[in-house]
Amino acid sequence: MVTTSALRLASVAPSSTQASTVYDRLREDLLSGKLAPGRKLQMRFLTEMYQTSQTPLREALNRLTADGLVECREQRGFYVADISRAN
Repeated sequence: MVTTSALRLASVAPSSTQASTVYDRLREDLLSGKLAPGRKLQMRFLTEMYQTSQTPLREALNRLTADGLVECREQRGFYVADISRAN
């Protein structure tokens, strides 16, 4: 018999793993300069580029915002932050 909490865990774990994977890939692309500073990070482009849905992508972008690699501009979306090698 499968419990309700086991079902919840099963449905949460893949999304969390997907968000972590997207976070790692996006972070690498940001730090390598593949995504240029100041560039708008459009959801459609990112979902296609990283083969993911919007939920894990938003989670990754929010984590990257907390890290200072992405800027969230109210009512305008996400942008690549201006960073230097020293940062």
